[in-house]
Amino acid sequence: MIKKKCENCNITKPISCFRKNKSRKDGYHNWCDKCHKEYLKTYNRKNKDKIKARHRAKYLKNKDVILKKAKEYRDKNKARLQKRQKEWYQKIKRYYPEKYKKLVKKSRAQQIQAKYGVTPERYELFRVNQNYKCAGCDKSETEVKLEVDHCHKDGFARGLLCGGCNKALGQVKDSIKTLKKLIDYLFNAHEYDGDLYK
Repeated sequence: MIKKKCENCNITKPISCFRKNKSRKDGYHNWCDKCHKEYLKTYNRKNKDKIKARHRAKYLKNKDVILKKAKEYRDKNKARLQKRQKEWYQKIKRYYPEKYKKLVKKSRAQQIQAKYGVTPERYELFRVNQNYKCAGCDKSETEVKLEVDHCHKDGFARGLLCGGCNKALGQVKDSIKTLKKLIDYLFNAHEYDGDLYK
């Protein structure tokens, strides 16, 4: 077995404990993996802001290229990435249920903000103003999942609706005229006995 002495800890270790480095004569680093990791950990902790600024500057300089490569990678490995993400979430759900709930909540908040421009604070305001109920059918969020309703013309978020009410508005394309005609239709098609809307 080939061995090498680490120049930092002065311990002779198997060559497998050293990282490869083509610039060295023997093709391996002079420091073992353990020493190298400890050095990087200490350096990164002491220079956190400096490293962050350097990475940020590099990202801004090559933003278009980085985003393009990231998209190409995601598109190419979509199935594999989805499978890995699903397995990771299942593992977290099984062993860390409280952490899983927080992750799901955070993920949903990020999706809502990205899609509708609704911040977590504004989403919470919707919930409070609507008494944690659907603005259409008054069903509680404990009964149904509340979705962000938005104007299909300008994309502006209007409030929270359950899936059924949200789809109903989508079907009539937010037309007040159509909704009024449907109400008239119900009045004419059924004998009104005072319980029509219950």
